[in-house]
Amino acid sequence: GTFGTAKGPADTFTPLNLWDVRLSGGRSASFTTPPGHTGAVFVLKGKVSVNGAAARESEFVLLDRQGEGFSIDAETDATLLILSGEPIDEPVFGYGPFVMNNEGEIRQAMMDYQSGKMGHLK
Repeated sequence: GTFGTAKGPADTFTPLNLWDVRLSGGRSASFTTPPGHTGAVFVLKGKVSVNGAAARESEFVLLDRQGEGFSIDAETDATLLILSGEPIDEPVFGYGPFVMNNEGEIRQAMMDYQSGKMGHLK
């Protein structure tokens, strides 16, 4: 794809935000994502509501791109990941574990994987 080579663990090619959030049961918090960003909440542990919609452990809530605030109310102690990022707006083509922009890039990724260019796990 057009992702290039990352220089470090936090390098990105479009703006990205990631919050690790812990809320005690009965508590609330409000957040705002930048206008135009895609936002999401992933519930790692606990029970919450996002703008009044229930979300439980291992559930993923996709937010709209309006950039308006959203609230999270914790029914129980909760651990969440909140993500927002500027959309790349490129085509997505997936095959097996590979996700690229088109079929040709998938074939190249498969050849790179098979030849060991993606590294080896020990």
